[in-house]
Amino acid sequence: MPEEKMRFMGELDRWVESEIFETLKRAWLAYQAAPEGNQAVEKKAAIEEAQSAIKKLVRQKVLDSYRNGQRASAKPAQRGGRYGR
Repeated sequence: MPEEKMRFMGELDRWVESEIFETLKRAWLAYQAAPEGNQAVEKKAAIEEAQSAIKKLVRQKVLDSYRNGQRASAKPAQRGGRYGR
């Protein structure tokens, strides 16, 4: 069980880095590249777009995890252990 938990956490870390951090990085680059004239509007739009994208990514990840848990609990319990019960 502990190695399953560690594997999940490692996968979660990789997902956060590839999805969340990259979304934030793109937003920051768009924020920095906003033209001077519309700077406030462009920067606000970049941040709002990133917030929306991150919320969508997190919701999808949580939903996927929930569904995986539902499928796992629907499977019959495996017998085993020390005495094979």
